[in-house]
Amino acid sequence: MGKLNAVAVVVGVFLVALMIGRYWNLKPETKLNHVVQPGETAVAEGRGMAEVWVAAEAGMTYNLHAAAARGEQSTLKRAGTEGKAFALEAGAQVRVAGATGSKRRIEVLTGPNTGKSGWVEFECLRPLGRGELGEPVRLP
Repeated sequence: MGKLNAVAVVVGVFLVALMIGRYWNLKPETKLNHVVQPGETAVAEGRGMAEVWVAAEAGMTYNLHAAAARGEQSTLKRAGTEGKAFALEAGAQVRVAGATGSKRRIEVLTGPNTGKSGWVEFECLRPLGRGELGEPVRLP
């Protein structure tokens, strides 16, 4: 009877974990669907916006991201005028040069901001897709 109880517990834990994963829509990472890490080439994503705001300092990324989501153009323009941030066009390719928590240090590889660098929230980046130019996708 002890073995049967152990099997029941294992099956129960598995079913609970499966249901939690389905509820939270958890999926395993793949080469084309994962959080980009230092050394990888990625694409800036505006999540419905034409631009991604890049901060000069890591501590500013969340505030810029929130201001962009709320459409606070005056806050964004002021940050740009003061040299604390710049707008990067969605779709630009970047190299992830560093990471700290949810923030990624990027170097812009394409577009009018080529050569500039700064910080963005990780959710503003996606891995290169199949057929997109750039360096090969590398997983850590």
